[in-house]
Amino acid sequence: QNWGLNGGRNTTPELAQAPVINFPDMHSCGTSTEVSLPCMYSPWGRHEYDEKKIRAHQSLLHVLNRAGVTPLWRDNQSGCKGVCEGLDFQSLSDATTPGLCADGRCMDEILLQDLAAQVRAKPGDRVVVLHQLGNHGPAYFERYPAAFARFKPTCDTRDIGRCSREEIVNSYDNAVLYTDHFLSKTIGTLQGLQDYDTAMIYLSDHGESLGEKGLFLHGVPYAIAPAEQTSVPMTMW
Repeated sequence: QNWGLNGGRNTTPELAQAPVINFPDMHSCGTSTEVSLPCMYSPWGRHEYDEKKIRAHQSLLHVLNRAGVTPLWRDNQSGCKGVCEGLDFQSLSDATTPGLCADGRCMDEILLQDLAAQVRAKPGDRVVVLHQLGNHGPAYFERYPAAFARFKPTCDTRDIGRCSREEIVNSYDNAVLYTDHFLSKTIGTLQGLQDYDTAMIYLSDHGESLGEKGLFLHGVPYAIAPAEQTSVPMTMW
């Protein structure tokens, strides 16, 4: 409901001008990164979810690697939850790049730093995963640069209990607006790799409650989770 391409508030102005394919009716495999990431890269979806099978099975990235498509996982969040175990992994969340990183955290654009060079570092086909910090709460105000504080007033504290619902939603939507910019820049980077046939798939691993029904954040057990935590955006270029 906060993804502009799905008909809501205009939080995706840059993608709206790009030749993308949007999928408006997508649902996550879990309500947390810990559950969703392994599931997303497994042969089992939500309807056949089996944690033991998923944890014991090779991920899609391992299968692609065996098929000659070299994976690279670039992370600005909490790791790959076993999905990229034994494969090329770069943690960028503790980088110190001026303008992108401060106070022990980085904006998601850090994932694009030297991306073209990383793609070209190994010959042949590549698949690169850019694991964003994205819109993770409760500190939504820390997920975007000041230039993207378009929707106001905002909630500028980690203690969202001190903020109105309007302030929380505005801060979250500003983070979505920055994700829109990040994805647009990702497309630009891929377009610059003219010696490659490139494509981008964007998919969120879970949704977020912003005060609907008195709930906030995410992680509610799937069987009773509200739609806000299981409905996710998906866009392809």
